[in-house]
Amino acid sequence: MGLSVKLLKKVKGFTLDVEWEIGNEVAVLFGSSGAGKSMTLQLIAGLMEPDAGFIRSNGNIFFDKSSGINISPQQRSLGYVFQDRNLFPHMTVRENIAYGLKGKSKEQRDARVRDMISLFRLDGLEDKPPSEISGGQKQRVALARALIERPRALLLDEPFTALDNFLRFEMSLIFPLSWLPMISKMPTSSGTTSWFISTEGSSRRGNEMISSKNPDREESPSSWV
Repeated sequence: MGLSVKLLKKVKGFTLDVEWEIGNEVAVLFGSSGAGKSMTLQLIAGLMEPDAGFIRSNGNIFFDKSSGINISPQQRSLGYVFQDRNLFPHMTVRENIAYGLKGKSKEQRDARVRDMISLFRLDGLEDKPPSEISGGQKQRVALARALIERPRALLLDEPFTALDNFLRFEMSLIFPLSWLPMISKMPTSSGTTSWFISTEGSSRRGNEMISSKNPDREESPSSWV
C-alpha cells in the first residue's frame, strides 16, 4: 500500500499545508509542538476534513476536494491510536481489544483476542478494567485494539510516550511488520525512540519532517538510527 497526501487545513491562528508520498514503509512525522502532526493524522483518518487537497492510497481515493470525494473513517480501514489512548473505562482489557473486531464469529474473535493479548504481553490482565492497569499497559491495549482488525495502515499519535525504554524496544520489534504500513508521530524530544526514525527517504516541509523506512528490508534496530 502506498499513501499520497496533499492537505490544506486552516484553523484559528494556524495553517497546515503538507504534501508527501510514501510506499509500503514506516513513516514518522516529527516536529515542534503545534506543527500539525496530530492534525495530519486526523485528516488522513477522516476525523477532520481538509479545506483542499487529496488523500490517495493504493489506487483508492479517500478524499479529493476537487471531486467532492470524502470516504468515511470506517471505509478507510485505518487503525488509529490516539495520544490519550481512549480506552473504554467500563470494559475489561479483553473487551476493549475485541471492540475493534467486527463481523467475526465468537470463536474467531476469541482466538484473535488471545493472539493480541499474547503479542502485546497482556497475559493475566484480560479481565481488568483500564483503571487497574498501568499507563504502559493501557498503551499496549490501545495498540492491540487498533491492530486486531488487520487494517490497511496504522496511525500512531506518540505511541510510546507511556512505555519505559525496554518496552519501547520490544514494541519496535513488533511493529515493523511487512504487511502493515504505519504512520507514526513522535515529539522532537523522543529520547531513545530515535532508532525508530530512519534517515532514508526523508523530506522536509516547513518545520515538519517525514522520515520513512521500508520494513521489507532485513535490518537490526540499531541500524535504523
